[in-house]
This record gives sequence, C-alpha cells and structure tokens, in this order.
Amino acid sequence: VHKLVFEAMERLLLQSFGKWCAHTHKNVNQTSAGNKIQDLRKCQTDSALQNVVRCDDFILLHEYYLEFCSTALSSTGRFWLSYIDFVQLLLAFIRATRTGDWALHLACIQDFLPWCFAYDHQNYARYLSVYWCDMVNLKNTHPRAEEAFRKGEFVVQRSDKSRFAQVVVDQAIEQTVNRDTKTVGGIVGFSTKHDASQRWILTAHERAGIASSCRTLAGLVEDSAEAHKETRPARLKRDEDDVRRMIDTICNWGNPFDLSNDDLVTLASGKSATDKVKIELETAFERGRKTCTEFIESRLVNMTSSTFDKLPKQNLGTFASMSRKSILKTPKETVVLKADKAIFFRFAVIAQTRQMNLATVLEYPLGPLPWALAGPDGSLCKTNKPALLHLIEEDVSPVIDDVPVTAWIVDGMALLQSFQGSRCKTFGELSTEIFNLVLSREHSVGGRVDFVCDCYRKQSIKSAERERRAIRSSGFRVVIRSCEQTSPQRWSDYLKVGENKEDFVRFLAEDWLRPEFAQRLSTCQLYVTSGTQCWRYSGYMSSGVYLAHTDAVSELTSTQEEADTRLLLHASHAAQHGDSSVVIRSPDTDVAIIACTVAPKIPCQILFRTGTRQRVRFIDLSATSRILGRVSYALVGLHAFTGCDSTSAFAGRGKRRGYKLVKENHSYCKAMAMLGETFDPVDSLVTECEKFVCALYGKHECTDVNSVRYRMFCTNSSHTSQLPPCRGSLRLHIYRANYQAAVWKRALDACAEIPTPVGHGWIADPENPPSLAVHWSDQLPAPRALLEFVSCSCRGECNSGRCSCVANSLKCSDACKCSVNDCSNMPTESDRDDYEQEQSLAADFSSDSDDDI
Repeated sequence: VHKLVFEAMERLLLQSFGKWCAHTHKNVNQTSAGNKIQDLRKCQTDSALQNVVRCDDFILLHEYYLEFCSTALSSTGRFWLSYIDFVQLLLAFIRATRTGDWALHLACIQDFLPWCFAYDHQNYARYLSVYWCDMVNLKNTHPRAEEAFRKGEFVVQRSDKSRFAQVVVDQAIEQTVNRDTKTVGGIVGFSTKHDASQRWILTAHERAGIASSCRTLAGLVEDSAEAHKETRPARLKRDEDDVRRMIDTICNWGNPFDLSNDDLVTLASGKSATDKVKIELETAFERGRKTCTEFIESRLVNMTSSTFDKLPKQNLGTFASMSRKSILKTPKETVVLKADKAIFFRFAVIAQTRQMNLATVLEYPLGPLPWALAGPDGSLCKTNKPALLHLIEEDVSPVIDDVPVTAWIVDGMALLQSFQGSRCKTFGELSTEIFNLVLSREHSVGGRVDFVCDCYRKQSIKSAERERRAIRSSGFRVVIRSCEQTSPQRWSDYLKVGENKEDFVRFLAEDWLRPEFAQRLSTCQLYVTSGTQCWRYSGYMSSGVYLAHTDAVSELTSTQEEADTRLLLHASHAAQHGDSSVVIRSPDTDVAIIACTVAPKIPCQILFRTGTRQRVRFIDLSATSRILGRVSYALVGLHAFTGCDSTSAFAGRGKRRGYKLVKENHSYCKAMAMLGETFDPVDSLVTECEKFVCALYGKHECTDVNSVRYRMFCTNSSHTSQLPPCRGSLRLHIYRANYQAAVWKRALDACAEIPTPVGHGWIADPENPPSLAVHWSDQLPAPRALLEFVSCSCRGECNSGRCSCVANSLKCSDACKCSVNDCSNMPTESDRDDYEQEQSLAADFSSDSDDDI
C-alpha cells in the first residue's frame, strides 16, 4: 500500500511543481529533460542514468525542484514530503538487500535511527544503534568480514536469473531449510522425548535436502525464470488503476502540495493540528537525530553509561494524540475517555475479566465515538462518492454521443471553483470571463442557460464538509465595491469564504446588466440565482443600442439551500416552458443521483454532463431512471445511507455492496426508497434499515445489528472499525440519512417546509454556535459498571493487586492517573507492536471478504 500511496503523492507533487514553475516563470526545457527520462525507461542502465543526471536541463530542473520543496510548500505539503522521503528510504533499504549493496545498507540504517528515537521505538533505537556502530567499525575489528560484506556476501542469491533477487540470510533459511523440515505440529507434535528431539534437530538439514529433491523430481519447484509477480502485466495494470483512484480520492480531499494555508491539516477530515503537534511533527527528525547522537556518544563511544540504562521517552505529539475526548462521571470519579480505538478492546478485556455478558457490553459503542461511522477526531467516515454513479453506468450504459440542441443548467459554484481567476486583474475582467464561459457557444445554442448557485446558511448540515474544505486554505474576506477593483490573485482562497461567494454572485448579477453584455443576451435567455431570488436576463435594442433587462422569476424563487436540488428545479421549469431536453453541467455525483430519482416527474430528457476536460461524457439520466425502474427511486436513500457530504459512510463498506443489495432484494430496495418520505422515520423503516446493515456486513440471516456486532467480534473480524455500529448509534445515522434524503426528494418544491436538523441526528454545537454537530450517540460509551474500571487512580508504581489495571491483567493507559508518573505497568514497545499486528491481521481478515474496501 505504501508504494502505491508513494506513487500517487509523487505524481501530485510533480503536478504542483509544474504549476509552480509556470506561475513563477521558471524557464527550463522540460521537454528535453522529459525525453531523456523516457529514454531511461527504455534502457535502464547506469550509463543511461548518468546521461540523464548530467543533462544541463535536468540539472536546472532539479535545482528548481529543490527550491520548490524548500520554499513553496505549506506545512501539510512538507509533512507529506517527509512521508515520500521515508518511503524512499524504505525502498532504498530493500534495494540494498536485493542488490547486496553494503554501503547503501549502512546508510539506510543510519537514516532509520533518528526516527526510532523520535517516536520511542526503544528496542529498535537501542539495538539498531549497537548494530550500526559494530558494522561501521568492522573495518578495524574484522576486516575480512567487512571485505566480504562489501562484495555482497551479507545476503543470499537463490536465483541466477535476476540480480535484483537477493534476500537476507535468515529469510533464506526460513524459505529453505526451516520450511523443508517442518512437520505437523512442529517439534511438539512430533515428540516430547529428549532423544527423539535431538535426532529431529540433528537430521534437519538431511530431511530438508530429501524434501527439496522430491519436490524437484515431482516438478513442484517454481520456475525461477518467471517474472516477479509485481512486474507482470496484470499486476502493473492493477497497480496503475489503484494509483489513479488514490489520486482522485486525494484530490477530492485537496492536493496537499497545492494548499496555501500554512496550517498542518489531515487530508480526510481537514482538521488542523495544534501548534504543539505541528511543531513536534516538523521537528521530529531533528529531535531524533540529536537524541541518537547523544546515545551513541555517551553509551557506545565514551561508555559513560550503560547501553541498557533506561531510555527517556520523547512523547512527541501526532495527529492521533489529538483524538476527541469525552468526560464521563461515575460514582467514584470523573473519567476522561480519549477517542482511541484501543479503548474499545480495553473495555472488551475488562468485561471478560469481570465475567460480564460480552453480548450485552457490545450493545454499547465502547468508546466516545462509533468507530464504524466516525474518525478519531469526530469527523464523518468518508467513502468514494462517484463509485455509485460508475456502478450505474456499468449496468445501464447510458452515455450518449449526439447531444441535442437543448437548454443548459450550470452548477455555478462548480464553474467558479474550476475557473482560473488569478489570471484576471480586476473584478470587471472576472465578470467578463465568467460571462463568456456561461454563455459559451456550447451552452447558448439552445437559447437558454441557467446559472445556479448555492445559498450559505450558518446552520447547515453541510457546514462540517464546508469547514473541512475551507480549512485547507487561508481564506480571507474581500468586499467588492466596483468592477475596477483589483481582484484577488489567490482565487481559490477567496472562494473558501462563504460570504465572498455570496457577494461575488450578487456582483455578477448586477454587473451583467452592462450594455456590453446585452447583445449576447438578445439571442439567449440567461437565468441567474442570487440568494433566494432568480432573475431572467434578456437583451433588446433601443435607439440603435443594445440594452440588458432583468425580470424576477417568481416560479424559481426558492428557499432551497443546495444547488444540488435547485438545479433540478430549474430543469423542471425549462421543461414546463417548452424545452424538450435539458443538460445539467455539474461534477457532483449527488446531482446525478437526485436527478435519477426525480426524472420521472420532469417532462423532458435530462442529460448530465460530467467527466474531465479530456474525457467529457453525457449521461441520459431519464433513460437511466426508466431502465432502473424501482431501483431509481431508492438511489437517493441509498446514497445518503451509505455516505455523502453530510452523512457518514460505513468504514470498509463502500457503495458497491449496498447497490448490489438494493438491486437483488426487493425489501432492501423498498427500505431505501422509504428513506426521506417524511422527516420523521417510522419504526418499521428503522427496523428495515437495520436488516439492510446486517446484510451489508454479510450477515443476511440476521436482523439484529447488535447480534452481528457480537458474532463478528467473536470470529476474529474484530478490527474496531470493521464491526457494525451498535443499534443506538445506527438509529441516529438512520435519522441523518432520512433527513438528507427528505431534502433531496423535495428538489422540485421551490419552498418546501424543511424542519431544523436538530433532533434528526444533529445537535446544536455548544462550542461553535449556531453551527451544528453530529449527534453520535445518546447512550453511555459502556455500561456504567464497566466505566469504573477503565482507569486506575494510582499515584505511584502500579505493581500490586491494589491497582485495578493490574488486578484485571490490563496495562495502564493515558486515562490512568499514574500516566503522569513513570508507571511500570504502561504498555511497552513490544505491547504496542503486538497490538498493531493483531489489528493489522484482523483488518486483513475482514478486508479479504469485502470487495468494497
């Protein structure tokens, strides 16, 4: 996975570097350098590589690249650049082993050491330092061994077909002698007698040779000439597809190398790191290097202290240390629960040691957040939204080639976001350029164009998503006073502020009345929304001069907040006024899904223009709706239930499985179709949605999500986020999905009565009024009897049975009061490694059976 993420990040970094070169007018012949790199791909030799790196254009390009990395990147960009550097270090370490390069091997070990010290991997830090010092000093202590290592004799070459195939000695032993000497049950399964065990060990190499010869004789030995699995065409194609999907996903979050805001933010949630965490992340390597140097000098060179003396911990902050916390009061004390997935298993272990009913315990979230629906920072769990539209296209093939002469409905904010506003000097120039885009030849040929924009309310269910996007840039407020006013050069940052967008749309609505636009308006009617109002623009000639005129369109005056639904309202208006077909131009999957559901109510052909600049496609949503039949009416509910901008996805459960269930099962289809019929879901709908979730997790025979949760936990699929949410958390998720679906289903109602989201899965945010916060759960994180044992109150060493953690065979945690002291019962590095390994194995187990991850 790291290699694929590394590749995706490298491509995004190079894209940003290219934009930076163009913006700063760096004159370099990229074509020449690019051609030499392409030649290197065809002939990968040392001489070809030297020709590239000695090329003057490449040298200049590399100097510009270093300047870009050191001066132009934001804190988030530098953070991900350090990730790229670390993966490169890992790949270099693998290369050193595969090629037998001893010097590169030692250089990589030297670069690993600061990271081990920085993040308290104390066993690696201690013993890897000793190893590195011993190996560097081999020339003086064991010169013949050092000479052999430099020749590559620290690794084993098992195949003579490829130079890049050497492995370390212990791995070679495991793959040959140890594998061939294995018996069922190991040595214990063979015999427990001393003499038999001795014979078993002494004859191991002979038995291994016999077993190997038998496999060769039977033709069971793999052909060593066969290409490595990662270089096979099918694997290369799959990896390339995965990298492109990763790039699309990261770009949806925001290219980390394009962010101008100097805040350090997480990609998925957009949350900013605290100043403390930011400083510690940015200085981690330097701190680790300083500590490493002091360790080597004091303990291995000067011998002023023992190698085995206790190492002080750095305790550097990371994004994980910013996890959300909940404060709970028990009869004994106040407990602070950190949103850490380890707390889930801590609760489970305590419940078992206290002989509590585990099935009953798992009816609680076992943490301050439902891990299946939320991230540790309280953000919504995300999924790949466009996947649902791609699945529909695979089933229906609704793409058409011949687009009729038609009216166009344009998503105004999407067009503004994609517009390169920094090339204009004044707001007047911006207005002219955007007008030309809106009334382009492609749009205006049908005689009607609608420019539809969002409204921005302070209390909105999409406020969290908008804040997540806005936090990636340093937004600033600009008040427009005239068309001659200088326009902002940081166009994307300007659009991050909702008030700026509303003001700019109002400015466009006023500025497009200038006479210079009137002639174009005489041949094509333009509808523009601003706030709740909609204006129709037309041009006419008076005394030989073209003038522009506006009329308020009462039918399109709307209280709808989202352009997603308002686009469909305008499509319906166009159909009622004689247009036989309408093209909706928007990059948002939500619009296409809503249109599929409401298409039967609009008396014209609805086409959806989407895709990239290089690959534009038109989807006939009216035909799609007819072909899908009853499924089309369930799409809105399904989309809201399985994750959109305002609702959570189920971790590890994407759109594909839910879509398949709706297509194949009538009751599930009916349940998704019922979502949004009213703003208050009935009990029967909640029950059907619970059955749907059971099926979503592969338990079709179950109807109780708590039962599915317990069964999956007991069958080793217990990775926290892979379990379904408990019934209490799921019920609130159903309320949120139902509310969003209800809003979407009223797309054709200009002034629908929409109740407040509070009480429908959201609450008023006490920290940021009048914004909303997701209401994750209305029950305790765990049974009250269990909360009393989640932490101990020890003031000193936890080394006796009086400590509640020790008495329950638990390690102390950050919630314990002893954590401020040097507690001997705190988890060690090996404990953490074991926990991470168990989680990884559980995640692999779960993902093997999930085609949506």
